[in-house]
Amino acid sequence: MYDGRTQKTLWKIIYIMNQRIWKVIIISGIVIIFSGIIFTAQSRSIVGPNTSFMYDNPDWTLKGLVIIGAGFIIFSAGILIYYVTRT
Repeated sequence: MYDGRTQKTLWKIIYIMNQRIWKVIIISGIVIIFSGIIFTAQSRSIVGPNTSFMYDNPDWTLKGLVIIGAGFIIFSAGILIYYVTRT
């Protein structure tokens, strides 16, 4: 099916992708965390306009905290991938 050269090329591509993908995952996690912080702050009337549907809405406090948790999990996965592919 695959000759030896093709298999080596595939492993090189996977290695290069792993070397770069951790940056994308970490940055995505940070952006998601900041989004959750903004949602939570808006739901507690700290930031945002009074006309926003999230402003002073306690439902968005829980949603914001869940988004922060998801961002932290994604960020942690990026850090884990970085340390695994570093060796």
